[in-house]
Amino acid sequence: MVTLEDELLRLTVDGGSGYIIDLYDKYANAHHVSVRRPELRLLKEGMGIFTSYPPISVKSLDVNGNVIRIRGDAEGVGVSKEVSLNNGAVNVTITTHGSGIIRESLHLACCRGGFWAESPGALYSCRYFVKFGFDEIGDLDSYTSMFIKPPVSGFSFKKNSYIDRYFPSLKWTAFIDTAGKCGLVVRCLSGDCIGIIEDQMFNVDLELIRRCQGDCELRYMLIPVHGLRRVDYISESIVAGVELPSVVKPSDEVHGSLVIIPLKDTHYSSVESYVELRKSLSQMGRRGYVLDRTIPSVRRYGITIESHVDVPLRLSRRKPVVINFRVNPGEWDPEYYSHSMPLLIFRLGNEEVRRALSVNEDFEEALNVLKNLGREGLLGFIDNEWSDDVEGFFDEKGASLSLYELAVESFSSKRRLLNIDQLRKCGHACDLLKAYAYSEDPNTERYGLPTSAVSGNILKEAVRYVAFNDEGALTAAIGNINRLLDSYRQGTLVHWFNGIHGGAGSAGLFNLVLAYDLLEDYLPGNIKLGLMSMFRWAQGELIKITNAWVYPLGNWELTEALALLTISSKFNFKNSDLGMVKAIAAFRRGLSKGFLPDGGWVELSAAYHNSALNNSTWAAELLRATGGPDLYSFTNSNGKHVIKAAAYWLWEVTDENWRTPALEDSGSNYPDPDPFIIGGVRYEDELLLGIGLRLVERGILIKNPLAAIALSQVDGNLLNRARGLMPRHSRFLILNDSGRFIARVNELDYFILDYGPNGGWHGHPDKLSFELHINGVPIIVDSGADSYYGDRHWVWHRRSIAHNTVTLRDEDQAETRGRLINYNLLRNGVEALFEAETYSGVVHRRFVKVIDRVYFIRDYVKGDGRFRFNLNIMGTVKGKAVEDGLFKLVVSNSGLEYVIVTPRELTIGSGWRGHDESTLYTYYELDVRGEGVLWGLIMPSGAQVSLSGCVLSVGGIDLNICG
Repeated sequence: MVTLEDELLRLTVDGGSGYIIDLYDKYANAHHVSVRRPELRLLKEGMGIFTSYPPISVKSLDVNGNVIRIRGDAEGVGVSKEVSLNNGAVNVTITTHGSGIIRESLHLACCRGGFWAESPGALYSCRYFVKFGFDEIGDLDSYTSMFIKPPVSGFSFKKNSYIDRYFPSLKWTAFIDTAGKCGLVVRCLSGDCIGIIEDQMFNVDLELIRRCQGDCELRYMLIPVHGLRRVDYISESIVAGVELPSVVKPSDEVHGSLVIIPLKDTHYSSVESYVELRKSLSQMGRRGYVLDRTIPSVRRYGITIESHVDVPLRLSRRKPVVINFRVNPGEWDPEYYSHSMPLLIFRLGNEEVRRALSVNEDFEEALNVLKNLGREGLLGFIDNEWSDDVEGFFDEKGASLSLYELAVESFSSKRRLLNIDQLRKCGHACDLLKAYAYSEDPNTERYGLPTSAVSGNILKEAVRYVAFNDEGALTAAIGNINRLLDSYRQGTLVHWFNGIHGGAGSAGLFNLVLAYDLLEDYLPGNIKLGLMSMFRWAQGELIKITNAWVYPLGNWELTEALALLTISSKFNFKNSDLGMVKAIAAFRRGLSKGFLPDGGWVELSAAYHNSALNNSTWAAELLRATGGPDLYSFTNSNGKHVIKAAAYWLWEVTDENWRTPALEDSGSNYPDPDPFIIGGVRYEDELLLGIGLRLVERGILIKNPLAAIALSQVDGNLLNRARGLMPRHSRFLILNDSGRFIARVNELDYFILDYGPNGGWHGHPDKLSFELHINGVPIIVDSGADSYYGDRHWVWHRRSIAHNTVTLRDEDQAETRGRLINYNLLRNGVEALFEAETYSGVVHRRFVKVIDRVYFIRDYVKGDGRFRFNLNIMGTVKGKAVEDGLFKLVVSNSGLEYVIVTPRELTIGSGWRGHDESTLYTYYELDVRGEGVLWGLIMPSGAQVSLSGCVLSVGGIDLNICG
């Protein structure tokens, strides 16, 4: 990494690629670029973050003062790149010799950038302004409107939409966070630039493209700005924005501000301002009218400046100047504003700042309709001062549509979702309901913004108030609701929704709707209206992104579907029927395709299985309560009830301590009691109910009051039987569809091997890897998952060597699945043989034999190369020795000593399990030409082992190491 710095900015460039990975504005305390650690650590493109064309292979890098010069090649083409920092701006020049195109990607976050998962990324408060194409053509005596566009086009950031907008002849674009009055200007200095902007999840992707004949050059400039909410003009001297609503009523006295950010000390000898209305037939065409004739003419009238302005106007570098102004309503002449695009024009010496404005009678009437219906209070919860239609391409007829939609919308509830009487008479469920309700989540803020924990706490406060008559809980809930409404108004909802997209965000919506359902009769009218406005908006977003794709992001789809289902079940919005259909379709797809025939979830991570099962169970409860389809009766290809089979799968893969295995993107955690309690009640299954109740006894709280409502409805005999049970796992189990082989020689020992499908985005390249616990102590462990965008996840946790399998050197396996060839149950154990094609031209067969507490692994490898036998161990080394041609490693963990035996000495390093558990990474290697065998043995401390030819003897057990 190379860093350049001056008094205003700190710029960081990756030395291996020349890519700008951080641009920090010291004055605004803002990071402008969004970056993912995986691509930086692996130097590979991924998820659209680390890209350019031609991709530079850096040969030399020189730093001279605040200038970085990079030279390299790209696909046989010579490339040079110069990045310099000067006077609070960044200049970039890319030159290719022989390539006819240059493409540079900038992943911008509207002042909320940084590394993914360590910054909020672009929010709904992000807008971008673009100067592109030719200047406006003069008067046209035609009703065609293709030449009518505002001086600068403005667009609101559509999070998760992945909308592409193409801008030929791009002059500049500015990305502004309106809530923070902070942004970044990007100027293309090369002449004929092409710009493409895409609204993504955490960032806005700007592609700058230059096409040339032969050699090619792309030059651009980055200028951080602060103190303004929009940009309408950029020059060498200033950045300026005219701040006022997109649309005004003819009767309005319009108030606004001209905000000027000087880029250098400068002055203007004259200041002039006026409104210009250029009457033409073209604008009428844009409104949908075809007139025979309109005589072109121009009318101008003055703007009243309300601030004191000295002339000459002297400006100091980086010190914003705000000039307030007004336009009197008597100035608006319908003969002109109905035939023109009104322009506010500010002349500063020879420079001219221009801003389009819609004077709109239809907008005025739409506001009157809302007022007559008593719904003007809704305007406090929507941004009615901004119109995408007007700002983008000056399409005035769309400016009032959203207001008319508010007028006809049904802001009312369909039904109760939760049975309040059953919450109050919770019976058997009172204790676990109370423990849930009084367990506040303290993690309510991140980046200074509310998290999804806020909505979770509001639901708990609602339960405390309704079920336990806690008067203070209502006050607390209202305070937290107002906090979310403030964030909604500003467009700064982030982790609470995670941009609505994904688990945390949609789960927050689900909880908040249930809280509204409980508190509906007790909330002030304005808060109810604000929440319904927010739910209606969220429903529209969810309808767009909820779908029936279950692979590879299945758990997200179900969480989004659950939020959409809850909103659409609760409210009489005009799109609620559509929302119900889409949500139910997603759950049907999830039950039919997402859950495998053996009950496993397609992502194969126990953590995400738990999430998908929760979502499916909660959806089934909501539909059961509202008369919808019966998801509990849904069966798979084996004729088993899907939700029930999924609950049993989750139970069977848990270890001796009832924790999930840390396979794939998962951790060693307790599953939630909810699906076991609810499933036990609905299927009248005493074992499932008993598992849920025992989890509660272990201190695991329910995650949602739906579990308590189900338990309050349980049959007494079923409850008594469940309470009397001590659940036991199956001793040996094969889950073939999900590829899990589980052996338990007793309830305290646990062996699980993964031979299943890859598991999509949450899967790891870990075929035939295993975990082993002995006497309740983890011995051989999987890496599990760390923060997906943290330092270690992609360089350790997702690596094949972080798993207990055989690798070709330290290379990652192919994304594949294995198969179980055969198995044999023994008197006091089991043996099984598995196979997988782990690399191109490589077949790996793993034989496993478990007898008592002796675990033998033999690997047959067919292929060429240096193969590595990997073991990741929990504990500390107590000793090591070579005896009779065998290497022995003695390790201790939690007071338990055990011995690992291998034919060669193990190299010992360090690794990680989950976020913060350190492990011993051990391995030995074998050169193979054609065929080879590797093996390892885990046995109790004190056991005797000897080798004679191909026979390894351990305490009277003979093991064949040759295959």
